[in-house]
This record gives sequence, structure tokens and C-alpha cells, in this order.
Amino acid sequence: MTVPPALRALPLPVADFVAAALLYELLWPSAGILLAAIGVLVLGSIVYRLSLDAGRYTARRTVR
Repeated sequence: MTVPPALRALPLPVADFVAAALLYELLWPSAGILLAAIGVLVLGSIVYRLSLDAGRYTARRTVR
């Protein structure tokens, strides 16, 4: 079974949220919030791609 590219990209927002939390706590709170907002956008695009892949999988499965 192949892993969708969107699922392989899932560690990216996790690392982004960790970096945002460290940045918020240690250096600049506003930069940490900005980095967290970027992480939310990346996570949203990954979830969107996964929903498209799931829709294709279920449509293909019902046709057969």
C-alpha cells in the first residue's frame, strides 16, 4: 500500500508547531504566533489533500 504524499508531509506542521512554541516561549511571542498561524495553514492544506484522496478512494471503491 502506498502512502499519500499529504500523509508523508504531516510531520512538517508538527515540527512547525514545536518551533512556534519554542519561539513564543524563548524569544519573540509575536513571531511564535505568526509561525503557528503558518502551521495552521499548512495543516489545513494537508487535511484538504487527504480529504480529496479519501474521496477518490471511496468513489473508486463504490464503482467496482
